[in-house]
Amino acid sequence: MKYCTILAVFLTFVCSIKAISFSLYAGQEGSPHAERCFIQQIGADILVAGTVAVTEGEHQKISVEITDNTEGGSLYWKRLDVNDEVKFSFTTVKTDEVKICFRNVLDNGFVPSDQYYRNVLLTVETGPEAIDYTEVAKTEKLRPVEIELRKLEGIVEKIVEDMEKIKQKEIDLRDTNESINERVQWFSLWSIAFLVCLGLWQLYYLRRFFQTKKLI
Repeated sequence: MKYCTILAVFLTFVCSIKAISFSLYAGQEGSPHAERCFIQQIGADILVAGTVAVTEGEHQKISVEITDNTEGGSLYWKRLDVNDEVKFSFTTVKTDEVKICFRNVLDNGFVPSDQYYRNVLLTVETGPEAIDYTEVAKTEKLRPVEIELRKLEGIVEKIVEDMEKIKQKEIDLRDTNESINERVQWFSLWSIAFLVCLGLWQLYYLRRFFQTKKLI
């Protein structure tokens, strides 16, 4: 029972919501001061879901763009004028860094100052955490306890999957290390053989040289 409690507490921390709150000051179109980006490494075929909530602000328009860091950048989600709260969800294409960028642009005719800013709250969930269990509960008629158990089951499966990936990476690194060691051994043997041959050739050359000069 003690270990089950520890596991439950651990999984509670694992599935905790990742939220970021910040103030985004407004600027002219293209100004780097009016942009803020966040980057997170996410694996391939992972469900990502979250919300963006912004406070009111006159003469300001906040846009959000979510891409990855591949060449050209795959666009996952974009919203040009965010007000109140919006939700987003997408599935990653490949293992890469996912970049979430916010821009706060002032309307034409207004000068940027400290009075023009909007507070932003970003919440991001990945993997089993991003699944909408409300719909699952309605479909399968699950009780609250069963919903929590379903969430924990998804978290455990994700942890096992990640451990399998780590194990596979360890196997690949070991195979690479063994391959490199084998190549180094062969290189050393060929180097020794070359040096021996070079030494014998030098002895032969010096012997012929001294014989030609009739010194021996």
